[in-house]
Amino acid sequence: MVSLNDVYAIVGAYGLGRVLPAGSTRAAVRKIIETTVRTGRAVAPQVARGGSRLAMRHPLGAAALLGYGAHQAGYLDPVYEQVSDLPDVIIPALEEGVKRVRQKSGFNKGVAAGMKAVRLSKNSFGKKGTINNSKRAFSTVTKVVSALRKGGKMPKSGVRRQIGLAAKRYV
Repeated sequence: MVSLNDVYAIVGAYGLGRVLPAGSTRAAVRKIIETTVRTGRAVAPQVARGGSRLAMRHPLGAAALLGYGAHQAGYLDPVYEQVSDLPDVIIPALEEGVKRVRQKSGFNKGVAAGMKAVRLSKNSFGKKGTINNSKRAFSTVTKVVSALRKGGKMPKSGVRRQIGLAAKRYV
C-alpha cells in the first residue's frame, strides 16, 4: 500500500512544473521532493529558485509517476472494473495487433540444413562437430543453396554435395 508520503511525493513531482521558476537546477528539485516527502506539505517556490523544470522537460515521466501513484492509491479501480466487464469480442480484436513470429523462408531453412551438414562432415571446414572457418563455410552453403533454388545441378561430390543433399528438400 502507498503511504501518504508517497502520494505527496508524486503530487509534488507533478506540481513541480507549475511551482518552479524557469532555470531551476536538479539539486533544488531534489531538495524540494525530499522536503515534500519528509514534511508532507508543499514547499514555497522561493526554495526552488535556480532549479530545473523537471516536469516540463519530462512530461511522460511526470505523467507516469502520477499514474502509478493513482494506481497504488486505488483511484483507478473503478476504471479497471469497467474494462474487465468488456465483452469477449474486443479481446480478439486487440490480439490482432500483436506481432506474429515470421515463418522461416525455404532459403533460410536450406541454409540451416546446409550448415548442419557442414558441421557433421568429417573433413571439410574442420573436424566433425566444429567449423574452423565459419565465413567461408557460410559462403559455400549460401552459394550451393542459391544455385539449387535457381534450378542448377546438384554438385557431384565433396562437401558441396552433402550441402546440396541436406538442403534440397527446402528449395
